[in-house]
Amino acid sequence: MSTRIGKRWTKIIAIIIAASCLTGISADNSDPILEYYTARAKEVCRSRNPLNAGVNYSFIAKTYFYIIENDGFLRRTDSSSVKYFYSFGVLDSTVIIIPTEKNQEQPDFTYLNIFNDDYIFNFFPNDTGGEDISIGFDLESYPENQPVGFVVINREFFYLKILHLYYMNERRDKRVSKSYRFVEHEGFVFPDSIWEIKAKRGILSVDYYRTETGISDIKIYR
Repeated sequence: MSTRIGKRWTKIIAIIIAASCLTGISADNSDPILEYYTARAKEVCRSRNPLNAGVNYSFIAKTYFYIIENDGFLRRTDSSSVKYFYSFGVLDSTVIIIPTEKNQEQPDFTYLNIFNDDYIFNFFPNDTGGEDISIGFDLESYPENQPVGFVVINREFFYLKILHLYYMNERRDKRVSKSYRFVEHEGFVFPDSIWEIKAKRGILSVDYYRTETGISDIKIYR
């Protein structure tokens, strides 16, 4: 082996060792800055969730139901407007303002504290240092009913701004994605908008459904 080839292999081995060290640092998920944000976001998400706090409150939810056509066009199939009343952390009653024409599945207004689960967290590379910060969360495997996705939190106060969930392994649905936008109201964090897309297997094709819900008139009863 010539001296030139020997030096080349020495450099290659050094590069491989360095890459292995970097991979190890990335894989053990021990970034102290990331741990700082996820730990505080976990506590804020728990304490500012009105359901966890047992708050008495109400809001109006207006929902639109769509079918996504083959060309991507959204065809509205139904809509509803409902006022929801919550007492001590549970749904107490509803008042239907505009009923649906068909029997539709109503939206779920609860949201996950994803910082409670054993996720692999990572910073998004497009962080610009603004008032919001994006954190991705993933799993080594995809069990049923446990989503992956990303979350946007307020950098200073750590409360939720956006939550996107993607369910990789559903039995009845081929794929499900769900997105929340949040609003802070009198010290608590409520969903402001919810979007859900489902792809359901048919006999010969896959049917796509989209649900859009806007939330307004949030009132807390003290």
